[in-house]
Formats: sequence, C-alpha cells, structure tokens
Amino acid sequence: MGAIICCIGKPSKEKGLDGKLESKIAEIRRNKFGQSRLKSVESIVMLFPMLKERLKTLRGMFEQYDEDSNGSIEPNELKRFLEHLQLHFQEQEIKNLFHYCDIDGSKGIQFNEFIVLLCLIHLLTEPLSSDK
Repeated sequence: MGAIICCIGKPSKEKGLDGKLESKIAEIRRNKFGQSRLKSVESIVMLFPMLKERLKTLRGMFEQYDEDSNGSIEPNELKRFLEHLQLHFQEQEIKNLFHYCDIDGSKGIQFNEFIVLLCLIHLLTEPLSSDK
C-alpha cells in the first residue's frame, strides 16, 4: 500500500493506474472527510455472521482463480481473473495492480492481499463524480 500512498500529491501526467488511484483517493478525501460514518459497536457486531459468510464466498472465489492451488494468485491468474470480470486494464496496469497487492513481496497474491485487490478494483471501476 505504501506504493499507492507515495503517489498522492504528485501531479499525474498520464491516466494510468497511478493516476486513476490518485484521482479516486483525492475524491474520497474531498467528499468523505468531515462526514462522520461511525457506527455503534452493536451494529458492527451484528454484521459478523454476514461477514463470515461473505468471507467464505470470497475464499471460494480466490480458490477458483488460484488455478494451481498453491495458495496465491500469480500474474497470469490475475489477468484471467480480470478478464473474467470483463475489466479491460492495459498490461502495465495489471502489472502495477499485482505489485500493489503483493504486499509481502512473495510474487503471489495471498487471500488477505486478494481482499485488498478487490478493494482497489472497486475503487478503479467506480466512476469519479466528475465523470458522471
């Protein structure tokens, strides 16, 4: 994640992955800071059963795309995953996305890093408010 944060505040000359992430993070800062989204402890605890089921679903999805069942998603598996989601990233964007999500540098995306990947995909595929 440090690689993402290092890009914040620097002007982006191209709208590659770094530029898209920079724009999304800037928009989130503008729109969501200052808005209290705190929930009560009780409401968070009530979500645990649902969270457990959703994590099981995500684990199944992870295992489906971990084609060689080695416990991590390699770059070629990531590319097929993105193609299945009908997301059209350029080759360099896929490499950057893989690099950002391989937090421990193991040359593979483990399940916890897969969750980070899904969050980044969500950020990247949600249109900017200025694009609406």
